[in-house]
Amino acid sequence: MAGFFFEDAPVLFADLRRAVDGKNSGAVRMTAHALKGLVAGCGGVRAANAAQKVENAGQEANLTNISPLVDSLGEELDRLKQALLVYCA
Repeated sequence: MAGFFFEDAPVLFADLRRAVDGKNSGAVRMTAHALKGLVAGCGGVRAANAAQKVENAGQEANLTNISPLVDSLGEELDRLKQALLVYCA
């Protein structure tokens, strides 16, 4: 699973940023949902919770204050990345 994380998470997070920039709430919801599943499969509970918050904002089509949520998700993805590096050595 760690391999999938390292391969897919950066792409999905970039897609999420583009969706936020484009104010596309549907794409925000779907991409956050995909990220949530990916990180949950790697044991990233905090990252999954952060992705859920972003997904909820997309579901509600409320992107007004989404930047801090996305920033928090990015931080949690970085933390998870550091934790998973142990398994790739």
